[in-house]
Amino acid sequence: YSAGLRKQPSAAIPRIGREAEYLMRADPSTTVGAIAARLGVSLRNLEVGFRKWRQTTPNQYLRRVRLDAARSELLAPAPQTTVTSAALAQGFFHLPRFSAYYSAAFGEGPAVTLRRSRQAQGSLRMRPVAA
Repeated sequence: YSAGLRKQPSAAIPRIGREAEYLMRADPSTTVGAIAARLGVSLRNLEVGFRKWRQTTPNQYLRRVRLDAARSELLAPAPQTTVTSAALAQGFFHLPRFSAYYSAAFGEGPAVTLRRSRQAQGSLRMRPVAA
């Protein structure tokens, strides 16, 4: 019986994975523990299901969702946007770690992304209007 008990029902894994992904994208500031509680599964079952579904852990996936959201904010910055404000808005409270994660994910630092985006916005504003 132990082999049968260890085997997860295959239909539940994609459902748990899809629902967890939806919750992570809907609220990137959430935690994996809160997602597991909302889905009514243990943290361990969520991790096992997520590893089978996406070949990554829920924490790594949530980090990537947050990094993508921070990058979107840095690529289309408001005048008051800073790297710190983008990081904090996405739940990154350790700024050097955020910078390291960002650089590893996107191949450039967050300050470089913000600077490049601001320069692109400036050049668009300075273009003469075609008549």
